[in-house]
Amino acid sequence: MERRDRKHVEFSQVTLRYLDESNWLACVTLRVKKEQRDLICSNDRSLAEAAALPNSEALVICLDERPVGLLVLLHDGLSVEIHRFMVDGRFQELGVGTIALTRLLSRFSAEHPNRKVGIKFLKWNQAAERLYHRLGFEDTGRYDGEEKILELNWNTFCEMKMRCSCVKSSR
Repeated sequence: MERRDRKHVEFSQVTLRYLDESNWLACVTLRVKKEQRDLICSNDRSLAEAAALPNSEALVICLDERPVGLLVLLHDGLSVEIHRFMVDGRFQELGVGTIALTRLLSRFSAEHPNRKVGIKFLKWNQAAERLYHRLGFEDTGRYDGEEKILELNWNTFCEMKMRCSCVKSSR
């Protein structure tokens, strides 16, 4: 799906795959939009961090089996931090990010319903903040340097899931 076709994708078209030898190179070449490059580090750096950090997990966001984004998670047993989240600039504004995060959070709610889920982002990234609030993340009032820290409110996420047409169409 090219950028000129702004039709939103279907829930079933977006999947999460573990990073492996079949998809890592495609993942490294993904880029956010030029104006977003100061908001997130490159995927090669994110993957290097994931390889070096204990208890990390890298997931590739796929659209019709084509890698279009990346999620890097850090687990500590009691909580999960979404350490990196990006969708290639050519595939933004199609609903891919919303669906990918919804799939991820749905997996967490099934596997670890009481686990805290946090996400950090540069405090001036307003588009990211709107997306995260829409999914049920709430302000904690905490910062890590220039990064704002949000935590998922499971009740809000479940309510959003019940209302979201993309999730209803997957049933």
